[in-house]
Amino acid sequence: MKKVFSILTVFVIIFALGNIAEAADEIDGLKKEIQRIREDYESKIQRLQAQIDELGRKQEERTAQIEEKIDERMLDVEYVGRYEGPFKKGGLLIKNPSGFGSVSVGGYADIEFENFQKTHSTFDQHRWVINIGAELADRLRFYSEYEIEHGGPNAQNSGDGEAKVEQAWIDYLINDAINFRAGALLVPFGRYNLYHDSDLQDLTD
Repeated sequence: MKKVFSILTVFVIIFALGNIAEAADEIDGLKKEIQRIREDYESKIQRLQAQIDELGRKQEERTAQIEEKIDERMLDVEYVGRYEGPFKKGGLLIKNPSGFGSVSVGGYADIEFENFQKTHSTFDQHRWVINIGAELADRLRFYSEYEIEHGGPNAQNSGDGEAKVEQAWIDYLINDAINFRAGALLVPFGRYNLYHDSDLQDLTD
């Protein structure tokens, strides 16, 4: 009986050792699988991080390019005095972002207050003028002058009120001595007709 028990014990021990060895192999396999999965995820994370860094770099470059284009397209505005600028009218000179030509915007207003002793004093927006000019090409220019007098045609108690285009023309410059002009023109009869702007005179009217 003791002999049979000893043999059974040996078989149990051998079987147990076999199971232990098999379990050890399984654990070792699981460890290797976990390590492989970890390395795979770490590789994917590194690739994702590299992609994120690349996207960030491209975004910074794109932002810099946009800011540079904005700076290039930003309006260059300069104030010039009377008898200066392309039309000798002064005002704001807005340079073309493309590199040639410019737009000029100017104007003036006559505001008059008359204080009478024996009748009602008056306040009148006698004249409000805006002029806009543009250099359309090397030899082509446009100029316009819009005028509102005495508050315009809808002003209350002002039969003299009006709003009109005083002049609007296009120049084609042939040379320094000759040019072609077409449009609504001021007749060049006498210096005053050409230089009638109130801010060039001693009085508003």
